[in-house]
Amino acid sequence: MEDDKGFLDSPMEVEKNGAREHVGDLLSDLDTLIQPIGRENSISCLVRCSSSDYGSIALLNRSFRSLIRSREIYKLRRQNGVVEHWVYLSCHLIQWEAFDPI
Repeated sequence: MEDDKGFLDSPMEVEKNGAREHVGDLLSDLDTLIQPIGRENSISCLVRCSSSDYGSIALLNRSFRSLIRSREIYKLRRQNGVVEHWVYLSCHLIQWEAFDPI
């Protein structure tokens, strides 16, 4: 039910076509990349994101996570000539840190 400011009682409920639905019921609808712009355009945008952001992007939904885990995004980055320059530092042979200079 909405309050006088138009907010729903529960953050886990949304209103769709005049009916309240539980967010869990809509997960299949939301589990596409960026639906309004389509899969190809979504991937085109992700290819241009910094790879340091891919961990956070993978948390958005299952489609993003499977895209990044499949390594398809990295193949597309190579095909599109996307290059990132990173700095790697190591003080010990088995330990190192990567820095995104941007």
